[in-house]
Amino acid sequence: MSRTIKKQNQIICEQSRIIKKQNVRLRKFKKCLLTVRHDLKLKKKQKEQSNYTALLSKLQEIFTDDQIAVLKNNKRAKKWSNKSIMKALQLRFSCGITGYEELRRQKFPLPGLRTLRRKIENFKFESGISDDIFNFLKLKVSNWNEIDKECCLVYDEISISSGKFFDNSSQSYIGDVTLPEHTEPTQ
Repeated sequence: MSRTIKKQNQIICEQSRIIKKQNVRLRKFKKCLLTVRHDLKLKKKQKEQSNYTALLSKLQEIFTDDQIAVLKNNKRAKKWSNKSIMKALQLRFSCGITGYEELRRQKFPLPGLRTLRRKIENFKFESGISDDIFNFLKLKVSNWNEIDKECCLVYDEISISSGKFFDNSSQSYIGDVTLPEHTEPTQ
């Protein structure tokens, strides 16, 4: 009987050693599985980040930063950038009011017509050549056909007299000659 017990104990010890080995292997496999899961999560996150970066890059080819912010937040912009205003004016001149409003109804991130009018109203008119007006005109006529571009330049409210005057609206003196290569002082 003691021999049988001894043999049974040996079998139990052998089985116990096998179980310990299997437990070690099981822990290794669990650790490996956790590593694989972590790597998979990391790769998935990197793929999402890569897709987001690619999408953002494509959006930046079409929209300005404030327009993209409007798309992200699904809210109207508090203040539109000059670049967005210029793009919107170009669309407004190309599509007309109806086309522009249709783009806005389809949720394109564009400023309202009133905002565009307010921006145009804020052009500064000073003596001399106004770059703002020429930029605006260049934008407006960019989609016209050749026959529509024929025009004449009209000067309004011009009076010529020598002297310097203080303009309260611009807080500057007016009256200096602005012609190129002119060196004589104003009389």
